[in-house]
Amino acid sequence: MKTVRIHFNHQRMIITSRLGDRVQWFRAQADMERWQEEVEILEEEFRRAIRGFEKMEQVWSSLAMSEGSKSDFDPRVAKGKMAYGKKKAAMYGEMAKEARMVFHSIGATYPPEGVSLGDHIRSQRPSQEIDWTSVV
Repeated sequence: MKTVRIHFNHQRMIITSRLGDRVQWFRAQADMERWQEEVEILEEEFRRAIRGFEKMEQVWSSLAMSEGSKSDFDPRVAKGKMAYGKKKAAMYGEMAKEARMVFHSIGATYPPEGVSLGDHIRSQRPSQEIDWTSVV
């Protein structure tokens, strides 16, 4: 078996090191982009949760104010259903209020009127511009 000797000179080591640095940099950039996307997904899930709480508050309020069904001969049953509906509406209203407060406290925002969600998200992304002249 023949042994092959590889001669690494200083210049080859520098080139190999820079190549490794580039690979690491691109992997780090991909990781950063995945984390940014995850933040954007979580913010939209938060917006949807708030809208869901608000909708459920409306539904329960509507049910509480609607007349009891015709099968409710006892007015106490109708009053109980109304009280239950109001209680549920208040619960969802409180959840929506608390979620909005937390949402705004983390600096998240809603898209302005007439702006698509995608455009809003892109406008909120941090700049990924790199000043290559300052990189040594």
